[in-house]
Amino acid sequence: MIEKGKEWGEPGIVPSAIISILTDKQLAQSATSDVFALRGGDLFRSVGQPRELHSGDPCVVVPIDAMECELTVSNEAVIVVAASSIIIGQWWRHSWIALTNAGWTDSLNIAPRSHPNDGRCEMLEFAREMPLRQRIIARKKMRTGTHVPHPQITARTVREASFDISRSSKVKIDGVKFSGVTHVSMRVIPDYWRIVI
Repeated sequence: MIEKGKEWGEPGIVPSAIISILTDKQLAQSATSDVFALRGGDLFRSVGQPRELHSGDPCVVVPIDAMECELTVSNEAVIVVAASSIIIGQWWRHSWIALTNAGWTDSLNIAPRSHPNDGRCEMLEFAREMPLRQRIIARKKMRTGTHVPHPQITARTVREASFDISRSSKVKIDGVKFSGVTHVSMRVIPDYWRIVI
């Protein structure tokens, strides 16, 4: 986990068994014992879209946190690991919640202060009563990360979170949609994967 005043990661050499990752979903479904090179996804953008490295190249090996989610679907628990984001609801109506490890989601900079290895994630919430016009303005400002502060947007840092939600609410984890979810619990797992940059 990154510490204030210290360099992130350790110098290394790209291993011959490096695995290229094109999406956040692909990383979320990967083993923790391997080393990865990000080539796409929100985490790729978060770490500065590093140039492609090849076996034997000098690199920095950095740890990346994960978000472990427990979803309640039809009274059964489903465990899902998230690499980048958990989105609850739809941004244009009712309550909308985004939990992000990357800070980016769908090319929007929703949490400019986010870091993928600080042992926590950023949570952004639109108030239920926030008017559509304000939501549209906020979403446009998300392209540059200037949507907060706003009186109807709550932004905070969390290590774990839990939400009871309506069965009709949309839940999206690393771009994958889940339906019929009535509860979401999340906890951050530090230093889950290792990537090269």
